Amino acid sequence: MKKSEWNEEGIEKLLGELPGITDKRPKSEIRQNVEMRMQQKSRKVWIGPLIASAAVLLILFIVSPSWISQLTGSQSSNEKSSSSSKGPEKIEVSENSAAKKESVNSKKSLPETPVSDSSKTPVSDSSKAPQSDSENRAPAIAENKETAPKQTAVAKTFVVPESQKNRAVVIALRDQNIENIIPVTFEGSVNDSKPSQINQLLDHVNIEAMGFAPPEIKGLEFQDQPLNTVHVNVTDGRKISSEADSFLKDILEETFRWSGYKKIDLMTNGKEGIDFGPYGKLNSLELKKEMKKAYYLFQTETQHQKLLTPSRETYATINQAVEAMKTKENNSQKSLLLKELPIKELKSAGHELIIYFSKHSQMEKSEQYVVMLEGLLLTAKEFGFETVRFKNLQAARIGRMDVTKPVAVPYSPNPIHWKNG
Repeated sequence: MKKSEWNEEGIEKLLGELPGITDKRPKSEIRQNVEMRMQQKSRKVWIGPLIASAAVLLILFIVSPSWISQLTGSQSSNEKSSSSSKGPEKIEVSENSAAKKESVNSKKSLPETPVSDSSKTPVSDSSKAPQSDSENRAPAIAENKETAPKQTAVAKTFVVPESQKNRAVVIALRDQNIENIIPVTFEGSVNDSKPSQINQLLDHVNIEAMGFAPPEIKGLEFQDQPLNTVHVNVTDGRKISSEADSFLKDILEETFRWSGYKKIDLMTNGKEGIDFGPYGKLNSLELKKEMKKAYYLFQTETQHQKLLTPSRETYATINQAVEAMKTKENNSQKSLLLKELPIKELKSAGHELIIYFSKHSQMEKSEQYVVMLEGLLLTAKEFGFETVRFKNLQAARIGRMDVTKPVAVPYSPNPIHWKNG
């Protein structure tokens, strides 16, 4: 590139040759014009930000309604979740305080209110570090394992309800001490008559291993007849020569009275009558559904099933029967009445028996209370009552019974090898 030949002296010489320029305006006018131009420049600088701000405000005005609805919805859901998480905790606290009051002196019957599983699920804290999904799920699974058996477990019962009578086959058995005749209920078939199933059922159960003597009625022939009658035929050549052998009469009566039979026709090898030794020869037995008996607890060994056994004695009134239940008849029995739950008074209202208990602080939770109340239900049935109302109990449910309302008397006692027993 060619080097420039211009220098400072040359430039000054050229500028000096230019014509002179003079500004005839006063200084004040020049200063005013300069200030006006500077203000115009400053105004031009702020026009862009003003337009941008206006655009942002317009966008916010359009979008804000949807944001507000979302914010209010999330806030209300958070309030609901927080309130639901706090609710069960309050219930749990109130139950604990109620339990403390009951242990001191409980005056009212308090219903048992189960706490749902959702109340036991821990609420996450937003202030804490977030956990993984598997960590959050582990406590809930552990608690479900603990609570599942309590929810699915079936309460123990010692009676068969009226609703299951069609498949209930009652067989009376004698204990090994020859002191008690105990009716037990097997689960049979609804397609066959109950008498025709007796021998088949006895073949499938080891009666002696359960604490009973060999069944006297095994091997007899049973046939269902019209008019609530059953035929019993002795074909094995047995002879009844002692009072112990004469238990067969009582066993037959105890077996068939539960099934609604009114009469037993007796035969030996197809001929009329059975010789009952001390009772003589009998052609038939008249049955009564209501035998006016009391009930006791029977259990020979701790590994054997608890059973309810009727008394050998009969009583004129239910008050006498309940009074007799305070003491046992023989060494194989135990009183099922509890000192912790004393009976104050018995009243009747038609076919309903009302049992008043004295005030007590013990909550009726254990199996012994189930035994006592179901024994009283069977006793009430012996005297023609259809329902029983229990007064002054602490619990709302005892076993399978809702004791806040009248409880129906059962169909029969002692379910054995029963699917729901």
